[in-house]
Amino acid sequence: MYYPSKNVTNYALCSRKKWLPSYAHAGNWSSFIGLPYHLLGSVSSLYFTGTKVFSPHNLQPKEVAEGVKRPLIIFSHGLASWGNHYSCLLSYLSSFGYTIITFDHTDGSATVAELNSGIKEYEYVNEKNIEYMKKRRGEQLDLRVNDIKNVWNFIKNYEKGGGTIIETVLKNTNRESFIIAGHSFGGGTAYACLESEKINPPPKAGILFDPWLNSFKWSSSFKNWKNEMPKVILTCDKGFISKTPKWRKQLEPISSMINAKSVRFPGQDHIDVCDAPLFLPFSTKSDQWFIENMWEVKEFLKGIGEEIEGDLEKELEVKRGNYVVEKFYESPF
Repeated sequence: MYYPSKNVTNYALCSRKKWLPSYAHAGNWSSFIGLPYHLLGSVSSLYFTGTKVFSPHNLQPKEVAEGVKRPLIIFSHGLASWGNHYSCLLSYLSSFGYTIITFDHTDGSATVAELNSGIKEYEYVNEKNIEYMKKRRGEQLDLRVNDIKNVWNFIKNYEKGGGTIIETVLKNTNRESFIIAGHSFGGGTAYACLESEKINPPPKAGILFDPWLNSFKWSSSFKNWKNEMPKVILTCDKGFISKTPKWRKQLEPISSMINAKSVRFPGQDHIDVCDAPLFLPFSTKSDQWFIENMWEVKEFLKGIGEEIEGDLEKELEVKRGNYVVEKFYESPF
């Protein structure tokens, strides 16, 4: 859970949580790209072992004005990932004045998911077996939508008492509506949630970071691309995923979407949305893409009537510089 907090006065009391939760997360990155488990696992685990994120316990939420409720975003992670793989993105989004909930999906797409029934590790799906791959990815997307439904129901109905941090945060959060957001497989999940009849009430808007839309097309939720909820789609065109004609092809439904703003970032890599590139010393442009994404998200949120907290207009203007993104209001193709 990410939320605007009071200023920290004593950093010595703050914990520094490991960014990479376990060796298994790194090993399953290897499995995802078809390499031996320990090959990328050992290298990534060694490199990221010392990487910590600011995660103090019991950090008090920032007060809100009387009668004000913070907007809620539920975020869906991508394939071979986990919720806190996007800690930079989600921390920054929460600074807009939002409560953000993320989690590890239970469908086998997370590197590792901790369930009440035990640990569920990443499920490798051989994409050379096209028919099975489509069937399984569609099933997984249906499970992901169900995850979102369960998380939403949990948030709506959470009443524990005792003054815990989560209770305090949720008490000051709008639990009558939410915005769905996600990256890659999570972007496809976000669109499916806009369509799904399982989620009540449905999300009021969607933020899709370089979405894998085929996953929605293969699911039982698929009807068409005519959902009328407002949405912003932020796409990339660099790297071993986003650069390929196959990936660009699967984004074509964007051109027929209703009430959608599409923005493509020339030179941005698919993985620039998550934390990993920001932690790599040779990744010199990831911070720029990060700010560009945030600028567009900020404009979208303002456009759907959500208040933006703080003087971020000035802050983002300074960081944004003179770089201008390509904007495609009709079709990016």
